[in-house]
Amino acid sequence: MNAAIELVYSIQDNSDNCIINNCNFTYHPTDDSMKSSAIDITSSTVHTITNTFISNAKCSDCGTIRFSNTSHESLALVNLTMEHLLGNDNYAFNFVFNPNSPTYMNNISIRNCEHSACLFSLNLIESGSFTFSKFQFVNNSFV
Repeated sequence: MNAAIELVYSIQDNSDNCIINNCNFTYHPTDDSMKSSAIDITSSTVHTITNTFISNAKCSDCGTIRFSNTSHESLALVNLTMEHLLGNDNYAFNFVFNPNSPTYMNNISIRNCEHSACLFSLNLIESGSFTFSKFQFVNNSFV
């Protein structure tokens, strides 16, 4: 019997407008049973994540931050640092979104990750434009 893999996140955002500010998600550095992904956003409202630090998160093809709504009002990620992330694919960001909805990502640092596949995945459901600025990839390596 094959059991479905349950995705576990510290925050499941499926509500009205949500602001996550000045948060620290620091998972245990060596005990995998004490790690998870950080934030899963599924609602179609306004989402803001600012001044947030995520360390030692672990996920498999789901994203430390997953955004899976194709009709959001707006999404902003500003001043976000992620380090020592673990996973097998799409493990920093896993986003499915409409680029015609306001999407703003600025001052994002991904550092000290040993990755075997893709750090993040962007799936745009239709054509449009968006700007990601000040992304920093520091001391990451492929294993």
